[in-house]
Amino acid sequence: MKKYAFFVILLSILPLFAKESMSDFENQLLEKTLQQELLTRSCDSNESAIQMLDDYILEIESPEIQNQLSDEVRLIIENLLVLSKYTYLYNIDMNSESAKELIMNQYEKVVEWNESHTDDLNKWYVVSYGDLINSCMRFLPQTQAIKLGLQEKKDYDALVEKYPEMSVACMNSALWYYFAPGIGGGSQKKAGELFNQAYSCASNDYEKYYSAVYLSQYYFNTDKTKCSEYLQAAENVLPGTSYINFIKMLNSKGYSVLDYSNNREKIDKKLGL
Repeated sequence: MKKYAFFVILLSILPLFAKESMSDFENQLLEKTLQQELLTRSCDSNESAIQMLDDYILEIESPEIQNQLSDEVRLIIENLLVLSKYTYLYNIDMNSESAKELIMNQYEKVVEWNESHTDDLNKWYVVSYGDLINSCMRFLPQTQAIKLGLQEKKDYDALVEKYPEMSVACMNSALWYYFAPGIGGGSQKKAGELFNQAYSCASNDYEKYYSAVYLSQYYFNTDKTKCSEYLQAAENVLPGTSYINFIKMLNSKGYSVLDYSNNREKIDKKLGL
């Protein structure tokens, strides 16, 4: 799990969303990549999930595929796969140097891209880039994260306003509101609205699975019945995943997976993980 607490998207990402179209092939590859990321949850270990991702990366590196992608879509796909691989490396060891190197190398790529592309950005680039920044900001100065935190809120607000049925955008925005302190604009009520919105507009298995997981864990402290119902909804999408089993274990010990993502070291110590 990635830690979202008051992390940021750099100012250079504005203005947003001028480009909305991708080719049919690019859309199909994006959907396939999201589905592949979801399927890694069915692996029985972090190592086997990484291997599945590496095999997929090798598959789509063929010239027949790469030659049909724009540079931006190529970067979007790369961002998504790096994020997924980073998650599993982080799960193995949250202080992993290889995980840090992986995410920071990708960070340099997107910073370079942003320097020469200040507008006409694809909405999926904005999502993948924001997610990437959230993961790598733990390696950057905290003062930078605090300074730019409110810009992230503005960017996600704008994304959700323009694309209210984009489930992943709603999820990312919900996570910002959930983890940001109230004094900085955070709101549990707003987070709940966005988590519900993400679930309602989910259009593929990836979105249905993760929106159900987040909504379940949002309700963990307030409505155990809804928590169980939405966790079951996630399991219905992809049965028998170790991730859902891990969440159930955390819940049985009194923690949500959102608690865990923000306090992993403390909870690991308490539970002897």
